[in-house]
Amino acid sequence: PRGACFDHQGSLIVTDYYEHNLKVFNHEGKLIQVIGREGEGEGELFNPFGIGVLCDGRIVVSEAECINKRISIFNRDGSFSHWIGIGI
Repeated sequence: PRGACFDHQGSLIVTDYYEHNLKVFNHEGKLIQVIGREGEGEGELFNPFGIGVLCDGRIVVSEAECINKRISIFNRDGSFSHWIGIGI
């Protein structure tokens, strides 16, 4: 993992740099959700590293600047919202 944060429900969200996704763990450490997959399209990530949760619960993740050059925003349910930046 390159980044991690807690959401408003106390779940731990971790960036998986090499599997190109986000992993969500409950307070007991059980994996409860995987968000995103490798790629350049909507809802896809490439080497995610920075992560944060907005006050409304949306998840903000930055990606390695060598490929996607963007910040992706996901809704709390894991669905893609939009991105900010260049994209590909």
